[in-house]
Amino acid sequence: MINTTEEFKTAREWTQFRMNAVKMCQILMGRSLQEWEKEVFLFPRTCRVCHTSRNKPNMIDCLSCLAVTYCSKAHQEQDKNHHSKFCQELKYAMVRSM
Repeated sequence: MINTTEEFKTAREWTQFRMNAVKMCQILMGRSLQEWEKEVFLFPRTCRVCHTSRNKPNMIDCLSCLAVTYCSKAHQEQDKNHHSKFCQELKYAMVRSM
């Protein structure tokens, strides 16, 4: 599990970590993963700001798009301006995929 922001200083490092997780799982399982299985690694429920995954019920989801999660109110507030730029697009994508 990811517990510190120091582990991934850039978005590129975070993306690379997730891609490597998919590859490692495929190697260990001896087969290609199905799309829904890849999504578990590529879109984990982690804080949008620090990528922490606490697996606690007190994680805060964006109630509009349901695609972004935060570990605290402080991180939700910190990301408020950035997230508001694409929240509606994520909400639309979620509705179209159902």
